[in-house]
This record gives sequence, structure tokens and C-alpha cells, in this order.
Amino acid sequence: KLSDTLKGKFERYEHLVVQKELSDNELGEIAELELYLDEIPDYLAIGITTEYKRMKLEFMNREDIDG
Repeated sequence: KLSDTLKGKFERYEHLVVQKELSDNELGEIAELELYLDEIPDYLAIGITTEYKRMKLEFMNREDIDG
């Protein structure tokens, strides 16, 4: 079911981006999750997409992450 898949991917993303240190594998997983989550239309899951965009921005602004 799409909503279960979306929720699972979102929760995994949420779990990863708050970690202090990330391995190369985890950074790769984040990139893959972003590719998936970026494709979700806002109208399908407005709460998730809004929160995802906020977390992505915070993650990208972290000083300890290259990118």
C-alpha cells in the first residue's frame, strides 16, 4: 500500500537525518530516500511532504554534512 510505503520511507529518513554522525552507506540511503520522497505530490500526503521538506532543509544546512 502506497501510504504504508511512504510512511516507512519517511520514518527511515526522519531517523537518519537526526543522527550526529552518518556513514557513507547512510548518506547514500538518505539520497535514495530523498529521490523517492521528492516525487510525492503534496496533495497525496501534505503532512508528510511538509515535514519532509522542513527536515531536508535542516539536514542540508547542517555544517557537518557535505553537499
